[in-house]
Parts: sequence; C-alpha cells; structure tokens
Amino acid sequence: MPKRRVKKNVCPSCGTVVETPYKTWEIISPFPDKKMRITLTTMGMFKCPACGKRFRGVVAKVKLGAEEVEIES
Repeated sequence: MPKRRVKKNVCPSCGTVVETPYKTWEIISPFPDKKMRITLTTMGMFKCPACGKRFRGVVAKVKLGAEEVEIES
C-alpha cells in the first residue's frame, strides 16, 4: 500500500501552517474518473495568523461511487 502524502495548508509568504479556514465551499467535478466516481472537493479560504496574508487551499476530497467511498484528506 503506497504512503499518502499529508499536505497541510501553508502560507505562501511566510511558511506558517494554518489549521482552520474561515470560509469553505464545495466543488463537484463535472466528469467521473475511470472507476465512475464523482470527486467532491471542499475548498477553504485561510488567513495567516503571522503575516495576515489570505490564500485558498484544499480542505478535503471525497470520491463518491456506486460501490465505495474514498476519502482523501
């Protein structure tokens, strides 16, 4: 089983890790993948506590299918 990368939301200016977004929204992929699953991506707006820069990042991804549900964090 391959290792999964854990990507954290890091400020592009100063490199501080920001844990929680102040705003979130969902994006649904218009086309399914090869296994006929639809990807639901939760995006978020983050504000760096150190420098105050605002940036977007992926909060979570969920792949929904008829037989299984795969959650990517």
